[in-house]
Amino acid sequence: IVTPELKNEILAKIASSSHNGYLVPRLLFFCGKPVRYGGCFPDYQLRLFKKEAGRFEETPVHEFVRLVGRPEKLKNHMLHYSYRRMFDYWARLNKYTELDAEKKYQQGKTFRFYRVLVLPFEAFKRLILRAGILDGFPGIFYHIFSAVSSLVKHAKLWEYCEHNKR
Repeated sequence: IVTPELKNEILAKIASSSHNGYLVPRLLFFCGKPVRYGGCFPDYQLRLFKKEAGRFEETPVHEFVRLVGRPEKLKNHMLHYSYRRMFDYWARLNKYTELDAEKKYQQGKTFRFYRVLVLPFEAFKRLILRAGILDGFPGIFYHIFSAVSSLVKHAKLWEYCEHNKR
């Protein structure tokens, strides 16, 4: 969702800037609450670009824009209500982890056990070192779920490798 402040900033930039694209900070909401800590904000996303300076690259999970030149970062953020309920997160987790594992397998990547061993430290980093605990229970759940999501990706890559021995 574009806030009124972001709208005004965009209009001003379009009228005066020479950049080919703009990175907009995205504020994630999880279960109705903002997730500002744990390394989640600002989550810069390329959202505006001159059509002659960028082109879409298709990927199985999220397409992205390849931009000619360096984008400018905007100050005001957009609101991202991706997961209104925990159910929404878990409903997408299976699909996205499957696509990610399949893509990694097709790229020739293999399962590495040490990558699984660092996942608890990743959760610790998000919650403690990057202050994710300050996001309250919705943020704490989100940061832990993100670590679980990484574990599921690795487990599915392992499964691909086991079923298709190279």
